[in-house]
Amino acid sequence: MVVDRKSFTCNAFLLCMNSSFVISMSQLHNTLFGNCAELLFSLCGMLFFIFHFVSSAKFKWKTILEIVTLICVGVVAMLISGGATLLKLVLFFAITQDVKSKDVLSGYKWSLAIPSVIVALLSLIGVIDLYYKGAKVALKFGMQNPNTVPVIVFAIIVAFNLQKEEQLNGEVLLVEAVACLALYYFCRARTAGIIFGMYIILLVLFRNAKRVSKVVSAFQYLFLFFAIASIAIAVLFHSRTAIWYQINNVLSGRPWAWDLYFTRYGIRFFGQRIDLTIAALDNAYLRLLIQYGLLTFIVYLWLFVKISRYAYMNGKVVLFFSVIAYELYFMAEFGPILINFCPVLMYEATLLMNRMQNGE
Repeated sequence: MVVDRKSFTCNAFLLCMNSSFVISMSQLHNTLFGNCAELLFSLCGMLFFIFHFVSSAKFKWKTILEIVTLICVGVVAMLISGGATLLKLVLFFAITQDVKSKDVLSGYKWSLAIPSVIVALLSLIGVIDLYYKGAKVALKFGMQNPNTVPVIVFAIIVAFNLQKEEQLNGEVLLVEAVACLALYYFCRARTAGIIFGMYIILLVLFRNAKRVSKVVSAFQYLFLFFAIASIAIAVLFHSRTAIWYQINNVLSGRPWAWDLYFTRYGIRFFGQRIDLTIAALDNAYLRLLIQYGLLTFIVYLWLFVKISRYAYMNGKVVLFFSVIAYELYFMAEFGPILINFCPVLMYEATLLMNRMQNGE
């Protein structure tokens, strides 16, 4: 069997970088073994990234210059904000050049599944903790937080659905529904359970539709709507009226945390380092704006509106509802917006990079 070199280097990069990231989210993080493994996987990932371009028969200095420039912007943003969100976005997008979307999604799926299963097995045999005992008692399968488990599983499921979007059937969705219920039960993941459930129901009802209904055309701009809504809630909660305290209780204290960070730090172009030990800033829209800055937020806004419009205009029902599910998820969790856990961005990366390669 002939292995496509570009596909190999792309998938090797994804496996290395996502292995490093999964370890950083697990209890192996800040151990000698974990730190060494994270560094080794990251270095190997970067070697595969370099090899992906220098070994190409279509090597172009212009392309390399563009990527290096974007990487430099990402590095500047990382140094200022303390996070590599924009930098990783550039790297993950660039590595998909000349690789088919189905190959990227397949590699992406396994790059999350393999390290996650290994971490889970280590927790099951007692090397690291299986149980989480904090605000709730739940299984965390070796992760630092039990909410990380459904984020990873959802990313794997969506990557599979996007890869097999034309062959999705009732049996597959039934298995995914069982996985949804299991995650809700074992990880006590209420938010994830609700979003998973809505996502699967939408796919059951509309997966065979030839086009996306005009009724939901406004959902192409859902990312912008949720971002504005998040800022509005943070600003309005500052009034501290009785009704807002009631809303705050229903939403598990999230509006209070949003107001706290928004008032204390504000928004800067390149972002800023923030103290995340004060409270949980779970809202991805506000986290992007406050910590990673207006530049990173605008990039994400452009990407999500663009992929939503592409899905709507081309009748990509599975993609369209996958994007909506993630945009809902962003309201309650930050993790899913990272490209390590967001396969819809990888899908878009293949579209964007291949169009650039073809001069479109």
